Amino acid sequence: MADDRRERALRALALSRRHHLPVSVTALKVGLDPAEVLKFTAEAFERAGDDWFALPRDRILREMQVLTESGPEWIETHDSHLASRLGQHDNDIKFYLERGDPSRLKPLVLRAGSRTIRLASDPQTIDRLAEGGEIHMEVYRR
Repeated sequence: MADDRRERALRALALSRRHHLPVSVTALKVGLDPAEVLKFTAEAFERAGDDWFALPRDRILREMQVLTESGPEWIETHDSHLASRLGQHDNDIKFYLERGDPSRLKPLVLRAGSRTIRLASDPQTIDRLAEGGEIHMEVYRR
């Protein structure tokens, strides 16, 4: 249950950031109390008047699933901009699988220490992974 609340708090943060809305508004949109959103994401907000607004960037730990050339893999990031790029990559894959349109698929390479992680962007690779039942992705694990 706490994982669900944390994920909803992260969604409230994303809405706050994307639409320049205070946490009092976005918390209600995800079904949480503003205090609960701040419990999980306080470092990503700053107080302005009577409410809290999202900072442009944060260092909250996110463990996210990405689709690599060899299948789904969990990675950790403390960078909200990278988390956004990974979420967009996930959306682009879903768009391709739903519509068959590869126009949004772009190569994305991550560096994790000494490792290089190549995210799936080739339609044939994505099709192979989907046919093998390997695409059943969650975005966040924690």
